[in-house]
Parts: sequence; structure tokens; C-alpha cells
Amino acid sequence: MPGASLRIEIDERPLLLGRRFDTDYVTRLIRSAVFLGAGIEAGAQGHEVVAQPRGIWSTGAPVEPEELIETLTAARTHRLWRLPLAGMRTARVDGGRVVIELAGANSALGPALAAPELAPTSLTGAFNGPYVVAEMTQQVVRCRPNPHISGAARRPALEFVVNRDVHESPRGFAAGGYDITCNTGFPYGAVAEWRNDARFRQADSGIWVQLDFSSRTPLARDPGVRQALWSALDLPAICRSIGAGLVPARSFGPMALAVGAAPLEPRPGVLPDALRTRPIVAIFNDYYPNRALLEAVAEAWARAFGLTVTLSPVPFGSMPNRPYDLQLTLNFPHYDHPLASLSPFIGAVALFAAPDAAKVYGSALTRLRGAPPGAWSALVRKATFVLGEVLPCLPLATVQSLWLQNSSAGEFRYAPDTVHDFSDLGAAS
Repeated sequence: MPGASLRIEIDERPLLLGRRFDTDYVTRLIRSAVFLGAGIEAGAQGHEVVAQPRGIWSTGAPVEPEELIETLTAARTHRLWRLPLAGMRTARVDGGRVVIELAGANSALGPALAAPELAPTSLTGAFNGPYVVAEMTQQVVRCRPNPHISGAARRPALEFVVNRDVHESPRGFAAGGYDITCNTGFPYGAVAEWRNDARFRQADSGIWVQLDFSSRTPLARDPGVRQALWSALDLPAICRSIGAGLVPARSFGPMALAVGAAPLEPRPGVLPDALRTRPIVAIFNDYYPNRALLEAVAEAWARAFGLTVTLSPVPFGSMPNRPYDLQLTLNFPHYDHPLASLSPFIGAVALFAAPDAAKVYGSALTRLRGAPPGAWSALVRKATFVLGEVLPCLPLATVQSLWLQNSSAGEFRYAPDTVHDFSDLGAAS
């Protein structure tokens, strides 16, 4: 109802909200509420794309085309955005629009422009989305409706509430503590109890889990070790043992990318005897279900090889303070294009692949940026084949969104590309 607060559970603090262009999954959730990226008004016209700034500043001023141009110019060198923005020759104002001249076709540019990280930002702390950050503490981020965005009068206030106790999530929801639970922090063992409840939701989160080898460990450059370790993992059985929130990986990246990806098949590998004489140190952020997944992996390697894996939790957003061999990482695409899922591997390919393989990977991504959707599958397959051959990491699973949601949240839905729509909150579904 108007004037009410909608409480949304999150499992961590949004650490990067104040850092331009950077993001994590929790930060992206809140940014989606307070920033609106640009829209593509028309498709590619030769080598031009027309972008329309969206939203209204919480000061009441319109978002100016020059502010969008400044944002795109500054983002072109950022590690997350330089690839979709590559080939941008000039950007000029045409009325209230921005005309971007490109060196070639770019099918990734439109989805990237929609990302809240590429929304114009204000030095005064203003926001251009349906909400405005009103207060931020260690436990709660409070947002109020942007009064200048259509529908503000019926839109409820938001409270993003940190809860790290995953097993409290459904209990807190049932007791009225949350209106929307965290989609990456629902206890998988509670699915059977809630599956038939009208408030239960399930969708692809777009998040994938992998084990990265430290570049400092000799394990990283030994493909035989990688093959032996990965072949010893019965990922379908591991995911079933943990619950309904994990889907076993057969390729690198999220489930949506796997449609065109080259599937990874177990191959025999050799595990040196020297590896069995010392523990393998695996670091991870200790939030659900990371520990359970790592424990299952460690148990499989203990059975297969007699290995000891030492689990070493690292606080979210912190760097490890000790040497390690493996790091459990969660990744998500930053825009709705396969390039977003493949570009995070560029650095690792450059470091570990032979020049010819690195060239094949770079060429596939360059062509993918300009290719229409019908040509994506072949290019994705070529790129993921290179990853399977050279990348020092082990794909483990993709994460399902599981959450509970009251009718007061309207048509809100966690989105696989993680640009969540908060504009219809408060409209009963």
C-alpha cells in the first residue's frame, strides 16, 4: 500500500555502491532500484546507435545527453565495460538523444547501456531511478521513491535488510520480517516445504560457480592435474546432495551460455604423488551455499586421491592474507549478451594460453561483439572450447534463484541478467 515499506532480504552489504562502474551482485540489486541505464531508441543504422537517457534526477532535473556521453567516455577503459564499448568512435547530442558512431556493428552495446552501472552519475549524490538512497547502515539500506518518477505516489519505500543466517530466511518471511527473501540465500532443504506455496518463486539467477587456481600454485599450469581433479567430481550427485538450488556445470559460464557452449567432458588426468603430501588450501566467502559445495568437493577428492583440502573462509570483499591453491568464485553477467559471460576470462586466457589459443579466443570475442544473435552459438562454442583446453579453473555449478515474495511486491522478479525492475512495486499481482 502507498506509504508502506517493502522489506527485501539481502545476504551481504552492498560494498561497491559508492564506486563508479564497479559492482557485485548485492550492489547491482540496489543500483537497479536507484539508477536507470540508457535505452536504445533504434537498432544499429549502419555504424550508428541512438541512445536515449532515461529517468529523472531526484533533484527534478532531467538527465541530459551530455551526462550520458561523459559516463560512456569514462567507462571505456574500465575492465567490465571496455569490451562492449570498444569501437565507439564519437558520441554527439541530437536533440535529447545521443548518437553513437561505431567502428563496426556491436550487438553488445545496447544491453550494456541498459546496465545501471552505465547510468549517468551525479556528483551531488542524486539518483535517476524510481528510488533514492535515503540511509545506509551496516544492516539496512533504506530507499524512498524518487518523487519525479511516474508512479511515485503508489510506490512503497524499500528497506534492504542484511541477514547472513540463511536458515532464518523462511522463518523471517513467515513471521512478516521480509516481503521478498534473498534469491541467493534460500535454504535448499526448505524447498520441499515451500514449493507448492503461491509465494514461492524459482528462476535462473545467471550466477555461476567455479574454482579458480591461484596463479602462484604449480597446479595452475598442469592440465593433467586439472583433468584429474575435475574428472573425480560427480557434479550431478554433489548438486543433488546440497539441494534444488544448484545445477551441475557442463561448461563455463551461466546456464544461458551453455546452450551454445562446448561441453566439458571428463578426460583421464594424472595427479602427481607430490600433490598428496600437503593440504590443498581453498579460500571462499562463507555465505550459502559456498561451504557446503566446497565440503562436497573436498570429500570427493579425499575418496579419489586421499587428498586433504583445507577450507579457509575470507570475509566478503577482503583479500586473502595467506597463500592458497584454489578460490571458489561466483560470477554473473553484467549485461544481457554472451560477451558479458566470456569477457571475465580474458586475463586468465592471456596468462595461461599459448599465443595461438589466446588469439583464437580474442578473435571469437571480437566477432561475437558484432555478430547478430543467430551467429552467437558457433562463436560461443569456439571460445568455450579454448577455455576447456587452457583455463586453470574448474566449473562447478550454476545457481538457481529461490525466493519467497508477498503480493505487495507486485510483478517484481529477480532477473537472470541481474537488471531488476523495481518500477511496479506496490501494484498487487
